[in-house]
Amino acid sequence: AGALPWSWSDHTYSSQSDMLAGMQSLWNKHQQDVDLLGTGGDWPIISLASPQDGTIFPQSSQVTITAAVTDAGAQITSVDFYAGTTKIGSVNASPYTYTWSPAAGIYTLSAVATNSLGRKQTSTTIQITVGTPSMTRLEAESAVMKGPGMTAVTDVTASNHKYLDIRAADTTSTITWTLKNVSPAGNYQIAFGYRVPYGTKTQFLNVNGVRIDTMLFAGTSTSTWYEKTKNVDLVVGTNTIQMQMSWAWMNLDYLAVPTSIATSVENKDEIPKSYSLSQNYPNPFNPSTNISYLLPKLSRVVLKVYDILGRDVATLVDEVKDAGSYKVVFNSRQLSSGVYFYTLRAGDFVQTKKMVIMK
Repeated sequence: AGALPWSWSDHTYSSQSDMLAGMQSLWNKHQQDVDLLGTGGDWPIISLASPQDGTIFPQSSQVTITAAVTDAGAQITSVDFYAGTTKIGSVNASPYTYTWSPAAGIYTLSAVATNSLGRKQTSTTIQITVGTPSMTRLEAESAVMKGPGMTAVTDVTASNHKYLDIRAADTTSTITWTLKNVSPAGNYQIAFGYRVPYGTKTQFLNVNGVRIDTMLFAGTSTSTWYEKTKNVDLVVGTNTIQMQMSWAWMNLDYLAVPTSIATSVENKDEIPKSYSLSQNYPNPFNPSTNISYLLPKLSRVVLKVYDILGRDVATLVDEVKDAGSYKVVFNSRQLSSGVYFYTLRAGDFVQTKKMVIMK
């Protein structure tokens, strides 16, 4: 019976979570049909009543999570609430509601109900966004370019001091970024950094090989850098985001994506033996720099930037991550010149290093 949820409807499935959700739904709705030997007994049925999937909360919000739970033949003894794989709270009596104060980010929420027989059931997941998640810039000049008319140009005002000058209105010209470890599937905000020295232009946006929009790139100045945002649907695993030229004739600086999906494990075959935080590079810098760190095991990771008075000025990472090697791009456009410190906290490991912004 476990194969039925996807074999009835599809030849492929998008993720293990989809299979589990299908089996959960099949059991909840047709237990008497699939439990032919009567071994199932009494099991809780649980779903998340609120918030709704895709809800966006303001920065510093308290998020109230409510689970709807029933069990026809046993008592519910606990409901545990999770953000990803991290347990954030537990409730032992109805109403099954938990209030949570998350940092800015994109979260996958679920709940697990346990009854008096020790049997557990997990709800389907929902995705929420809190505040403005930390974004990582993927430089245009480092993307995969195909076709004519694109040249990398050095410019101290651009991210990483370079941008792409695009001058050929040729639809065979494309710029493609690949995100290898997206999780969970969901709707994510992305942004393009650009300049319009040749006036307003339009370009095609393709996600996973499908054209989803014709984006308008406009601005009142020909020398100012602007940012254009767009929400896109991404699947679990590998995704491609591609700009395909329509009018071309513009400057492209970067694609910015949520850090949670941009920071991928660089080498999963070589698991680090210990925690490590590297010196940022370049240093001094303006406006962006790279910060790398190593995790020897699954860890809750918090990477923050502080000013010389110890005030928290930026949160670059605040989530659970697998063992591996990671890199984060920190952009300092909102900060003034001076000495700053960045601190990595992961498990019992804490390390701080100094960096200098020079504008």
